[in-house]
Amino acid sequence: MTSVLQSLYHIGKLTDAIYRMTNEEDVEAFPQYDAQELTRLLCDELEEQMKGTSVEGTIARLFEGELETYVSCTEVDYTTKKTEQFPDITLDVFGCSSLEASLRYYTREDLLVGQNQFWTEHFGPQNAKKGVRFLKFPPVMRFHLKRIRFDMERMDNVKVNDRFEFPETLDLEPFCQGAGTYILHTVIVHRGGLDSGHFYCFIRPTPGSQWIRFDDHIVYSTSTVAAIDENFGGGGDERRGSAYILVYVKESEAQDILYQPDPKQVNPELVERMQRDEEENLKRL
Repeated sequence: MTSVLQSLYHIGKLTDAIYRMTNEEDVEAFPQYDAQELTRLLCDELEEQMKGTSVEGTIARLFEGELETYVSCTEVDYTTKKTEQFPDITLDVFGCSSLEASLRYYTREDLLVGQNQFWTEHFGPQNAKKGVRFLKFPPVMRFHLKRIRFDMERMDNVKVNDRFEFPETLDLEPFCQGAGTYILHTVIVHRGGLDSGHFYCFIRPTPGSQWIRFDDHIVYSTSTVAAIDENFGGGGDERRGSAYILVYVKESEAQDILYQPDPKQVNPELVERMQRDEEENLKRL
C-alpha cells in the first residue's frame, strides 16, 4: 500500500486535485490487495469522490488511455472493431526480454485459421487477423508486469524471475502515432515468492531530480542504477528484487504533471481544518 500511495502522491497534478476536493468524505481503508488491484481501486474511489467538484474527471484525464481490438478477414471485406478505455496495461514478462519487446508482443497480429476461423454472419467462417492497436496513451502510463504465470508442468502458479529490461526514456511512437516519448517516474518492486514477499518503490519526483527509494519507513536518495538496472530481475533468485509496476509520464507534459503543490495555497481551508483536528486530538491525550 505504501508503494502505491507514494507513487500516486508524487504525481503533483493528482495531489493538487485531491487538495482542491470539497467533498470531505474519507477514502476508506482497503484490505490486502495486489499492487495493481489496489491502484485501480484507489483511483476508482478518488474518481467517485471527485464527482461534483471542480476537479471532476482528473483521474480519467491523467490515467485513461484508449485502444482498439479488431478482427479483419483476409479473403472477404469484413472487419469488426471495438474501442475501449484502459487504466493500465498488463504486459508479459515470460518470453519477453524487455518492455519494448513485450509491447510488440501485446500488439501482435494472430491468425484465425482452420478450426479457429472467425465466424461472420454474412460470409460464414473466414480466415482472419486478430489484434490490438493503441489509439491513445494517457499522460501517465502504468504498466503492470506479469511476474506470475500458470506452469502447466507443475499445474500451479509460479513467479517469473526472468530478466526484463525497461528504459529510462520510452519511445511509444512505434505503438501509437503521435504518442511521443515518456520518462520513467516510478518503479514498484517486489522481492520474494508468491506466498510471501515485500513491495518497495523508487520514485523520481520531478524531471531530472534524484531517484528516491521508499521502503516503508526507510526513505533515502539513490542512484539511477539502483532504481532501474538492479530491478530487471534475472537469475531465478527470489531474494532479488524485480520490477512489478512501471509508471511513465509523457515527456512533453512532465513539467505540468510532476510538481509539488503547496496545500496552503491550493486549499487553505483544508489545511486549517486539519490543523484544528490535530489540535483537538492533542487535547484528548
